[in-house]
Amino acid sequence: MLCLEDLPGNLDHFEHLLFDESWCEKYFISRRWPRGFSCSRCSRDNIVLSEPNLTTCPACGHKFSITAGTLLHGTKISISQWLTAAWLLCNSNNKLSIRNLQNKLCIKNYQTARKVMQKLHFLKKMEADMKCMGPVEIADCALFLKKEKSNCHLFAAVEINVKNNVTGRIGIFHSHDLSPDSLGRFLRFCVQDSSVVLLPDREPYRSFYSGRYLTITESTATHQGAASHVLASFIASHLDHSSTVFSLKRLERLRDEFCFQENNKLFPDTLAVFENLVARLVKNPVLSSDSSQTCPVKYGGEV
Repeated sequence: MLCLEDLPGNLDHFEHLLFDESWCEKYFISRRWPRGFSCSRCSRDNIVLSEPNLTTCPACGHKFSITAGTLLHGTKISISQWLTAAWLLCNSNNKLSIRNLQNKLCIKNYQTARKVMQKLHFLKKMEADMKCMGPVEIADCALFLKKEKSNCHLFAAVEINVKNNVTGRIGIFHSHDLSPDSLGRFLRFCVQDSSVVLLPDREPYRSFYSGRYLTITESTATHQGAASHVLASFIASHLDHSSTVFSLKRLERLRDEFCFQENNKLFPDTLAVFENLVARLVKNPVLSSDSSQTCPVKYGGEV
């Protein structure tokens, strides 16, 4: 089985391998069945798939698709094109357009490229929806939605090491009001149960109580400020220092892009980011909404 250590250290060599469909299929299989293939018909598992027999169970002869039941179920483009798209996403800095993706993947139909881009955005959302684990610092800010003509509140969660003053994963959540109920929804969405959450010393945080978390209300003097910094960075980089955003849909898209970009900085290199994306490509899209997993904290539809 292939693993990250088997990936070439030379990025030029790796990019060359993305044009090799046979290598890409074997790599995809190694990510989907790291302990060996499991056949849904004969229930045999730990089966090693030989190269000439990539789509047939060697135990019972059952034919299968290596993308069935994954985010790529029913795909009409090659595995190498999908892995290339994931690689482009790792290196795009959120500047990957549908037309550019179409040209890079040599896709003739624009709508096909558009659907590929939609799934790439879904990968970003899967990353943005992963939960933080404590200690987690919380902050909020207000925005105005121009299209909806209404106010919106953003909550930010940031994993921190209070002793060493370093940060880990981040999560951002929106709500139409600032209340203990909306704070509770935000924590259920962004923070692991039993985490320590550090809350600002003001309402509605003073009135919040939940048995799911150990909560500590920080005074202004001891507040770390990491979560407030994350919100300020998001507004500066993705909203051009404005407190107004065009629509809720656009806000959600920008949030996913920002969280994807910032959380990927926790990985040691681009190849590690790529493997993380491929791990999401091989997941069942129904199961992918489970955001209970977290990355290690380090310093610093048919297509």
